[in-house]
Amino acid sequence: MKVYQYFVLFLLVVSCVRHKDHKQPIETLKIANAPQNNKLFLSKLCSEIGYVPLDTSKDIFVSASNKMQIADSLFYLMENYGVKRFSAYNIYNGKLAFEIAEMGFGPNEIGSPVAFYPNLNKKEVEIFDAMKRKLFRFDFQGHFINSKSIPFWFYNFTKDKAGNYFLFTSNQSNEGISSNLIITDSAFNIKRTFFELNPGLERLSMETNRNFVKYGDKLFFINSPDNYLYEILDYKIIPILKLDFNENNIPEKLIQNEAVLELSEWINILKEKKYSMGINGYFENKGYRIMQFLSFKELAQYYIFYDKHTKLYNYYSELNLINDIDNGITGKIIHLDDEQLVMFIEPYKLIEHINKSKNDTEFTNEKLLDFLKKKGENSNPILMFCKLKV
Repeated sequence: MKVYQYFVLFLLVVSCVRHKDHKQPIETLKIANAPQNNKLFLSKLCSEIGYVPLDTSKDIFVSASNKMQIADSLFYLMENYGVKRFSAYNIYNGKLAFEIAEMGFGPNEIGSPVAFYPNLNKKEVEIFDAMKRKLFRFDFQGHFINSKSIPFWFYNFTKDKAGNYFLFTSNQSNEGISSNLIITDSAFNIKRTFFELNPGLERLSMETNRNFVKYGDKLFFINSPDNYLYEILDYKIIPILKLDFNENNIPEKLIQNEAVLELSEWINILKEKKYSMGINGYFENKGYRIMQFLSFKELAQYYIFYDKHTKLYNYYSELNLINDIDNGITGKIIHLDDEQLVMFIEPYKLIEHINKSKNDTEFTNEKLLDFLKKKGENSNPILMFCKLKV
């Protein structure tokens, strides 16, 4: 779901409540309005910034995508709007590592890519084709290995070390299955299911980049569009955090409405009532938790920053994340590890920023300026690496 990216600062007050089905306390973040002019300067988090433009040497130009991931030394990008393609780039130099362009109706071709999982141990990538309901396997050179039909439709997935699959259906029904989270073995035999489908939310599927997030030995789950962050532990679902938007929570009676609303109807209701929708992005490292949620009060997406050392929370709009290190811009957060925060930047936005601000500020990355002069707005996106302070 696309929204205009205007962002506002909020403050979080932390309290703990208990979920009726679990003894473990759930951290509840209660949201209150705060002045709109508060900003988060990257110099408070990062010591330096580096840029890696994605390769255009093979005339491969990235189109719109909402599925991307950094794992090990590669940046994976799945394009599923207009152009359908899967590609991987080296994060150190931006060079194209491999691409999968076998898209179509042939036996070894992907018709409609929806989700992917990079298997770093086997150096393979698995891609789910929603049209054919097949899972395709390719090696890290882009060569086809095999494909197999599966009985489910899903929007995102991951695997554990034992080869079990975790499937998020995004409130879309499967034959005989009425669950939003399905856990299967490697042959797609069902082991457990969670979260009964809600017909009233069938059209309100959020374009979440990743519903499953791994940090260390932990596996977190986002059941979009509810307000909880879950941990999957021993094939059990444990809610560990909740966002409370107070009067901007979507009322339970609306969620449980049996009438199936079209997406346009949902958007009109959310805009009119200025509701907020739950967690649709999550990142964690040893120092921070970063979460995203969508607010229709300002038609905006927010980044919540939680300092694990001080236990303090603040959240900011993307426009209120200020790059004061080289006076450049910020972009969409796509990755966080113990060393760095990575953002995804469209080149036209950076060029636009430089042209607007060159008279009163100085963008200090001469190498990137030279790249943009040569490639211009038609170049591929840029990865911005922010080295985190110790």
